[in-house]
Amino acid sequence: MGGFDRVFEINRNFRNEGLSVRHNPEFTMMEFYAAYTDYKWLMDFTESCIRAAAIAACGSAVVQYQGRELDLAKPFQRLTIVGAIQKYAPQYTEAQLQDATFLRAELKKFGVEAFAHAGLGALQLALFEETAESQLWERLTSSITQLRFHRWHVPRIATLRLLSAMSCLSLAVKLPMVSLS
Repeated sequence: MGGFDRVFEINRNFRNEGLSVRHNPEFTMMEFYAAYTDYKWLMDFTESCIRAAAIAACGSAVVQYQGRELDLAKPFQRLTIVGAIQKYAPQYTEAQLQDATFLRAELKKFGVEAFAHAGLGALQLALFEETAESQLWERLTSSITQLRFHRWHVPRIATLRLLSAMSCLSLAVKLPMVSLS
């Protein structure tokens, strides 16, 4: 939006992108755009939005989710996709994680057939989903600099990360509509 440094909207969405046990096709979304910022600012802002939403809805930054306590007051851990793979599946070397041929072969071991046009970032993301994603519990703001999607840029992916995190939090604590100001 020309002339506005910060823009946001809250809206209802329905996305017919196929069935998945990990995605709800109907959801409420808060989407924002911020000029003159970088991905680090977006991660800080995402963290503060999630924390503020928990406090507004629950009166505390400590919430219960799936029978476990989650303390959103603590700083969020920040990992790249490759960093998360190396932390939770340390058998992979940096060279292996930068080798598309190796990644394709490794994904086949997990029963994942990568698309022929998948680039290095998409292959790394697929391996992350197989090796590290299920082990994440602590608050995580993901630095997505390892992803190389030619159609997407950092603010768009960071926006999607915020929406995903807000959706998880809203399911965990059944958030009412709250002001994040």
